[in-house]
Amino acid sequence: MEIIREFLDKNFKTIVTEIEGNYQVTFQGVGGQEGYIVFRKAKIGWNTKPISQNTYLVGDADMYQVIDTLKLYMGLDETHIYLSV
Repeated sequence: MEIIREFLDKNFKTIVTEIEGNYQVTFQGVGGQEGYIVFRKAKIGWNTKPISQNTYLVGDADMYQVIDTLKLYMGLDETHIYLSV
């Protein structure tokens, strides 16, 4: 996982913006925006587990171009990539 993080840090600029209480993480490469993840504040009813005040869930994401770049330069695909907090 560390090698993927280093590759992303080297090849993509990460921008975090707040939009109406939600957060968007944008990955910018040479060609501009190449991927994004939107985190939305969790609401009661979205999950059966108890929700703390600062819980965010992935509401939307488009990482296809980032994953294609990883496939091209590192020989990786979706089966090699997982997120951990």
